[in-house]
Order: sequence, then C-alpha cells, then structure tokens
Amino acid sequence: MSENMKILILPPSEYGLACADVIEEIPGFQVAGFLECLDQQRVQEEFAGYPIHWIGDLARLRDSHGVVCAMGSTSRDQFVRKVESLGLRLPALCHPTSRVSARATIADGTFIDVNAVVAGYSTVARHARISRGAIIGHHTHIGEYASVQPGANIAGHCHVGDQAYIGMSAVIRDHVKIGCRSTVGAGAVVTKDVPNDVTVVGVPARIVDLSE
Repeated sequence: MSENMKILILPPSEYGLACADVIEEIPGFQVAGFLECLDQQRVQEEFAGYPIHWIGDLARLRDSHGVVCAMGSTSRDQFVRKVESLGLRLPALCHPTSRVSARATIADGTFIDVNAVVAGYSTVARHARISRGAIIGHHTHIGEYASVQPGANIAGHCHVGDQAYIGMSAVIRDHVKIGCRSTVGAGAVVTKDVPNDVTVVGVPARIVDLSE
C-alpha cells in the first residue's frame, strides 16, 4: 500500500485551515503542516497544532511533500511559481463528495471542493479553484488561477478566462465568455460575454465602475 502524500498548505490562515479540513478527507493525502512565505519568524510557532515551514527551506522536502496554495486571490500565481521553482509538486485535489466526470480534464494544482460538479468534456486549468457546491457545465473551460466560489453555476460551452473570479451563487448562461481577470459579483446572472479586466454585478449582470 502506497504512503499518503504529505501536503503543506500555503499560507497559515483561517482559509488554509478550512482547506486542511477538506484535504484530510481526500484519500491518499495527509496534511503535514503549513508554509509561510512572508514572515520567517512564524516558523518558530505552530498553527492550530501544525508545524510552520519557511518557503526558503522547501528544497529538502521536495521528494516527500506536495503543496496546496490556499489563497482565494486570483493573484496567487506569484506564490505558486515560487513553489514550482523549488521543485515541489502542486497536485490536483478532488474531495470524494465532488462529482468530476471521467471525461473532464483536471490540471495540476486545481482544488475541487466538497459537492462541486465538473461535467463531461470540461477543462479546469492549472491552479484553478472550484469551491463548495459549484457546478461547471459540459464543454466549459475554467482558466488558470480562476476562482469559482460556493454555489456558482456555470452552464455548458462557457469560457472563463485566466484569473477570473466568479462570485458566490453567480449564474452564467451557456455559451458565455468571461474575460481574463474579470470579476462576476455574488448572485449575478450573466447573459452575455464579459470583457477582460472588468467587474459585473446584478440581474442581468452589468459592468460597474469601481473607481466611483
């Protein structure tokens, strides 16, 4: 019987603890501690009973540990690249209550949370996060570092760009494109394409100027 992969969670935070709770329920993985990337003094502490490791010391752990980036921000790519440069693996993780089609493609570093659904022929790209109860329809693409929040429902034949953020309980109708780095507000209903680098809210969703 193969040994469980030991997982370090970046960073030590309340959201990281929530991720640890999910990971402990995934067969083949074991939470071994947390990973700090900003304050090296924290390695002298414990976090909720787990040890904290400094990111600069990761090289010695690369053969025995993997890393999960537990950051809600879609700008987490800089931290992921640092971990990858040290030779550590960021595995794809799917909670056993999620329903991921055998015909879907799930890339490295993705996190599929409790009761999420990914339908057939869809693609979830590297380091995307699909949160609790979110639904991804068939033939839909979720871009790198995108975040789909709890209860969001993305219909079939959609395209969600890299680093896009889909808010809680948002609904995106079929054949709609969400631009890179754009945000869909919680509860919004998106019926037409959304360009890059904007925020949309409401029913139906409309672009808002956050500078006002």
